[in-house]
Amino acid sequence: MDWLMHNVTRDKHQGIQCTTTALQEDLDYADDLGLSFHRHQDIQLKTKDLCQTASKIGLRVNIRKTQAQRTNTNPITVEKKPLEEVQ
Repeated sequence: MDWLMHNVTRDKHQGIQCTTTALQEDLDYADDLGLSFHRHQDIQLKTKDLCQTASKIGLRVNIRKTQAQRTNTNPITVEKKPLEEVQ
């Protein structure tokens, strides 16, 4: 997972600013990921990059087990299917 997220986030600075020098783009929990972003277009792009990079090494995102927590009205999608939204 570390290798996967390193490749997905490399050279992209789209996370949440934690400190003046640190940017949080993801939280890793064993086989779970939490992606953090301010803008819908950033999380959608990162989700797409994650799916594409994962597929290169034989992994895929299970959209039935994937949920999104957000505050805007645009759905986050995987393979053009909207993710379940949670509070």
